[in-house]
Amino acid sequence: MAVSTTTNKVTYSGNGVTTAFSYPHHFQATSHLVVIEKVDSTGVETTKTLTTHYTVSGTATNGVYPSGGTVTMLSAPASGRTLIIYNDPPLTQGVDIVDNEILAAETQEQALDKAILMIQRLDHRVDRSVQLAEGFTATFDPKLPWDLDDAGDKVPLVSAAGTGWAAASTWPTATNINNAQTYANAAQAAQAAAEAAQAAAELAETHAETAETNAETAETNAAASAAAAAASATSVANCIPAITGTRAAPSSIVAGTGIAFTGTKWFNTWFIQGSGGAVDVSANPQIAAATSVGQQLRLIGRDDTNTVQLDDGTGLSLNGSWYAFADSVLGLVWDGTNWVEEYRK
Repeated sequence: MAVSTTTNKVTYSGNGVTTAFSYPHHFQATSHLVVIEKVDSTGVETTKTLTTHYTVSGTATNGVYPSGGTVTMLSAPASGRTLIIYNDPPLTQGVDIVDNEILAAETQEQALDKAILMIQRLDHRVDRSVQLAEGFTATFDPKLPWDLDDAGDKVPLVSAAGTGWAAASTWPTATNINNAQTYANAAQAAQAAAEAAQAAAELAETHAETAETNAETAETNAAASAAAAAASATSVANCIPAITGTRAAPSSIVAGTGIAFTGTKWFNTWFIQGSGGAVDVSANPQIAAATSVGQQLRLIGRDDTNTVQLDDGTGLSLNGSWYAFADSVLGLVWDGTNWVEEYRK
């Protein structure tokens, strides 16, 4: 039978009841179908096993299934789950052509059909890959570096020569980038404070030299300048990030207490995990109020078992519920009433 469609994948939404799902496309063996169940809220995908988790039925013609078949799950996929079914034939060629031997047309056609099905699967994978533009002619080498094991939580970096990717071990982390900006802002504020203090000292010296009668004015100006410098120094100190917990020893969060945020720093990072298992924070507010409008709080989850769930409302303005799995990140800013979501990972 000819392969009359280029589609090789179907998806279905689970409802906790339906177990039979149609795969209406040509396939050559039940073992060629791949069945994946995805958790919609997290994107986690699990590949299911034939006979253990599902069976495949259909009408076979000469050993193949030209009109498709039906995948029957032994347990109905729940609501909030997506079932993905696609055809992934093995990359083998099983037809042995012998000299001067009559070869049945059906055998030849099945071999050609299998080649087309493999091409369709490869085309589907290519469509989901990162690709260069057709007109790309530069000397940039798109191959990723060999040390990708060092690339966790890092931002890809082009080499200094601009001809390819730098070694993954040299890539900066998101924390490096955020801290660099914070330190740059703090350095700029410190420089401004130093220049202001220097200008005040020079002004005081000039006034002292002009006349004795201006001594009181010079003293007043010097005191005002010193106060401004002290205020600037306090502002700079508040720009230094505050870190609560560590990757290895995160803060344990209790449902009825929530996240007991304290402090006056502008930039705050908390490493968190649930206390004794998965925790759905029920405290009101879920995160204690900040002290100044504009304060920022970055939450970093550290455990896939001891998770923390935060929901929209009760002191939070979120784009839906957020779950603190290992290395998940939630960025918040205080608007005077609520912690408002800026980003999530």
